[in-house]
Amino acid sequence: MRPAVAALLSTVLSILAAVSFVACGNSDTGGSATTQTPTSTTTTTTTKKPATTTTTASPRAGAIAASDGSFTVNLPKDWRSEPAQGSLIQLIGDDGANLAVTVNGAGVRGPTTKDSAETGEKNLINNLKATIDPGGIESSTVDGEPAWRFTYTVPAASFQQAHDTRGRSLYVRHRDIEYLVTFSSTPETFGGDVANYESIMQSWKWAD
Repeated sequence: MRPAVAALLSTVLSILAAVSFVACGNSDTGGSATTQTPTSTTTTTTTKKPATTTTTASPRAGAIAASDGSFTVNLPKDWRSEPAQGSLIQLIGDDGANLAVTVNGAGVRGPTTKDSAETGEKNLINNLKATIDPGGIESSTVDGEPAWRFTYTVPAASFQQAHDTRGRSLYVRHRDIEYLVTFSSTPETFGGDVANYESIMQSWKWAD
């Protein structure tokens, strides 16, 4: 991921959620939780060797599951999945575009999903001097669940970078858990990257 876009993604997520990356799980209390990975033990009559775990990037095609198993999405061409690093899922395009999904804890989200979107919009304007696209907050859906989203531009001066950054934030709730989808790209590639964003969101499938 390009350093400038990576820095923006991290900052935008913390501003939108009013905290740093929110780990999945325990969303009712707004705190973070540790996801435990099941392990297996093999007993043999030979000398036992310590188990090793290897983490590799996900394939560039097929369904990618959130770290908590709550949903899956499909990867567009020239996109890959990277370790979540505090997100439920993090997808990266070869041109530097990226999409991350985090959980808004009960302590920071609004009474409704639209309230959360309105708060996120105000935070971006106040903290990053973002300009919201005409139309403001728009209604959407994610695998049947109502959602709210807005698209914005963050000026280069906010990060002392050479170019502005374009982004889109979407809020959706499923089984009383609020998910924040943050997508960002450069102004030059945003138009084409939005098509990949839409493809990812249309492929979203809840696990239950």
